[in-house]
Amino acid sequence: MTIGWIFNIFQFIYSFSGPFLGPLLAEFSWRSVAMPSALLAAASLVLSAFADSAVFLIFSYSVVGGISCGLLNNLCYVIVSHYFYKRRGIAYAILVAGVSCGPILGSLLVSFLQESLGFKGATLITGAVVFNACVGASLFRPLQKKTGDSEKGKNLYRLMLRVIWSTVTDISVLKSPRAAIIAVSGALTLNSWLNFLTLVPFAVQAAGYSFQDAAWCVTASAVGNLIASLGISVLPDSPFFNMRISCMVCTATIAASTLAFSLIDDITLLMFVMGAWGFGVGGYMGTYNLVIEKYMGPEKLIPTCGVTLMLVGLCFITSGPAIGLIRDMSQSYAVSMYVLSGMAFVCTALWNFMPAAVRYDQRRENERDNGE
Repeated sequence: MTIGWIFNIFQFIYSFSGPFLGPLLAEFSWRSVAMPSALLAAASLVLSAFADSAVFLIFSYSVVGGISCGLLNNLCYVIVSHYFYKRRGIAYAILVAGVSCGPILGSLLVSFLQESLGFKGATLITGAVVFNACVGASLFRPLQKKTGDSEKGKNLYRLMLRVIWSTVTDISVLKSPRAAIIAVSGALTLNSWLNFLTLVPFAVQAAGYSFQDAAWCVTASAVGNLIASLGISVLPDSPFFNMRISCMVCTATIAASTLAFSLIDDITLLMFVMGAWGFGVGGYMGTYNLVIEKYMGPEKLIPTCGVTLMLVGLCFITSGPAIGLIRDMSQSYAVSMYVLSGMAFVCTALWNFMPAAVRYDQRRENERDNGE
């Protein structure tokens, strides 16, 4: 229960840091936001190594780590659109491939360090590894401060008010049906796969298999994720690639494989299904930010990402406990997976309405222009 609270609070704060990213970037440069976030992410692990209570872990890991990791991770995604134009798909492929390798290499490293050095030593070394993010953050351009940044930062109270007001203003992007479809589908899809991945180890062991078998299932999903990240992410550079259809296919794959997992008992087939599930997740991750820019434009990319993450956080603190309650009441992991599969299928259906949403927004913009 305590571990669940630590993880859930981290995910909630991680997601809710998203809407603040755009306003912070408007006040400061990319590097001025990335560097402190990287330092805090490393500090979060170093502090957690000395934790002597769950309350301290909630502060060091859930709060400090949630804020810093949320800002840094989301910044890395949105900055690609500002750095790359012709080879943007390849750039996203490299980024998402790195994210996909994390669960594969990171779990092996952490397991080895814990066996060799224990929790404290493993956490300190992991914090030192994360500290290297500062090297990458130091290379973010523009290196110079924006004009007037020094004057902006003199009054901390006014700075906070500007950030809060900009955040509230960015939320108004949901007035656009395009943004609403993107945000709602993103929130439901992300919550579907996060909750499913949480259930998988327990469901595999409840079916009579070992923890090692469950670990192989998770590894299979990571491999599928990596393959899709490298393959699908480069396709948006092609003029014949339809990103909306890609999102529909990927969410349908996530939904179908989630449903199939609940109906299969053979461990070999379960690993195959998890590979397909990971392929859907990787493909969706590889095209999601690109599809936001396609339909919302570069100027609305950060606000839309921020609002999506806000909805992810709200869904996470509601859907997560709800899925757990369904599992406890039904005494079946399969029933919970039916619900998660339905969430992903809803996202597939939502993408069908995107062309109509585009026409509606264009008509409204034309009416506004003619009125002026």
